[in-house]
Amino acid sequence: MINIIKPNANERSTYIVQISLTDEDELPVTPLTLVWTLRDAAGAVVNGRENVEVESPQSAVYITLSGDDLLIDGYFSGRRILSLEGTYNSTLANGVAIRAAAAFDVDRLSKIGAGSGSVAALIERLSMWFSDPSMDKVGPQVRVALINEAKKKVIAAAPRHFLHELDVVFPGLTLDAEGAYDLGLLADSVEHGNLSLDGVRLTDGKFCRLISFEEWRQAKNRSRTYTERNPVYWRRGSRIYVEPTGTTIDLHYQRKTEDLYLDDSDASKNVNCELAEELQDLMVEYAAYWGLMYTLQEEKLASAAFQTYQMDLAALTGTATPTDSITNPEDHWNETGEVEYFPTIMNQYIP
Repeated sequence: MINIIKPNANERSTYIVQISLTDEDELPVTPLTLVWTLRDAAGAVVNGRENVEVESPQSAVYITLSGDDLLIDGYFSGRRILSLEGTYNSTLANGVAIRAAAAFDVDRLSKIGAGSGSVAALIERLSMWFSDPSMDKVGPQVRVALINEAKKKVIAAAPRHFLHELDVVFPGLTLDAEGAYDLGLLADSVEHGNLSLDGVRLTDGKFCRLISFEEWRQAKNRSRTYTERNPVYWRRGSRIYVEPTGTTIDLHYQRKTEDLYLDDSDASKNVNCELAEELQDLMVEYAAYWGLMYTLQEEKLASAAFQTYQMDLAALTGTATPTDSITNPEDHWNETGEVEYFPTIMNQYIP
């Protein structure tokens, strides 16, 4: 088993991963051989850390990562996956294979403050789309409002592991007499209601496995019980039900973000962006589309902004750009300079 002591590492800092090796009876075991590999979310080996041999491995091993092991230099490099391979002798057989993996995230320390994530810097980046003097009516406060709306869209579209800054845990929540907890009680704290639930864990225990109500019903028909060694939860409306009952739980959630705020007279009161720089790019592009399309009615530029947003989102998620997106806006301009069927295209993607 790989124990992640802290959920996140700091970029280019030092991070220690604890490995506890146990056999089929969950007793400590000393491996014969053990190697580890470090990869990013795209599967690329990080800093040459592939099949690194652990000399004289014991039942408890500590792996220290630092420097370029924790460097963030691209879309997929904010997450790390540490995998293990090895062998050991058990009471049942010799040379039994060991295979395990665990993931953690790397925090970019430079993303908050006066740098690229500051509200002033985001406004400046958005201003590049509004460079024409005729666009002066989209002032700084309007641009902040556009960026805040864009942030909601980006959070909904981005892969979850790019949003680890929003991870939060509600510890020690008490279940009711039916073994349930109403997620509606947390509605003011989470980003997307029930959809923001990342996991349920027994306090000081194991994470619960999500099952369907039908699976739970069939288990009850077979008189199956769930214990602290194999806890489960299922959803019914806004409530989750946990077994075993009579326990307290920790809920792992995606919290709401604070809206960006610009104070024209006192910069110390500004609220900056806490999201990764890759997501800030998407926010600016989507805000540009929104402002150009609906505030300035600049459809040509709006189509370019939206195309840029789609291409960058596709690169972030590793998916292809939708086939019916505008791949070349000029192909759809008519003789008067208007974009043909552009609103139809937009309606397919913009709720």
